[in-house]
Amino acid sequence: MARISRKQNDCPYMAATTTLKKIGGRWKVLIIWELLDGAKRYSELRRAMPEITEKMLGQQLAELEEDGLLVRQELVHKPPKVVQYELSEMGLSARAMIHEMVAWGRQFNEV
Repeated sequence: MARISRKQNDCPYMAATTTLKKIGGRWKVLIIWELLDGAKRYSELRRAMPEITEKMLGQQLAELEEDGLLVRQELVHKPPKVVQYELSEMGLSARAMIHEMVAWGRQFNEV
């Protein structure tokens, strides 16, 4: 059996690595989950995930934006500045995968 090169586009290792780079970690999947229903303000995300620190939420949102999974919008209001986040097309394309991850986790939840 021939060994699959990790440089090939169809290599499962590379595809999985790309996925984990984009949504890996404790918080990114949860942030995406919260945004599947539509755009939310920073404060709404913070309330939905009380265990996350403000610093970590800001960092994770910036990384998701940099990776093209969400869009950050500054809304035109008088001060204070209002920022909301929504999933990009790429972020929305993860919907089925995120739902499957949640279903799989519920099946094996030991907490």
